[in-house]
Amino acid sequence: MHKKSYFVTCKGHISEDTAQELRDGILLPGEEEKPKTAPANVKILEHTKERGELVSKVLITIREGRNRQIRRMFYGVRITQALLDK
Repeated sequence: MHKKSYFVTCKGHISEDTAQELRDGILLPGEEEKPKTAPANVKILEHTKERGELVSKVLITIREGRNRQIRRMFYGVRITQALLDK
C-alpha cells in the first residue's frame, strides 16, 4: 500500500487535539457503519492570517484512499473549508 501526502490549507485554527484525532483515525461522516480510517501522519505546518482570517496549513499522509477521504476527515473534526494540494 503506498502513502499519499497532501498539503491542506483550512480556515480556522487546527489545534494539537484536532490533529491527534486525525492521527488516531476517525469515523467518516456517512460511513458510521464502517471502521475508522487508518491512522494518518499529521503535521501542523503553520497558523497564519490571510485576508484577515486565521488559516492553518497542515501536511497529512494517509495509507488508504477512500472517496474524498481527506475532505471528509477534516469535516469529521469540524473543519468545513479545506483546500487540498498533492
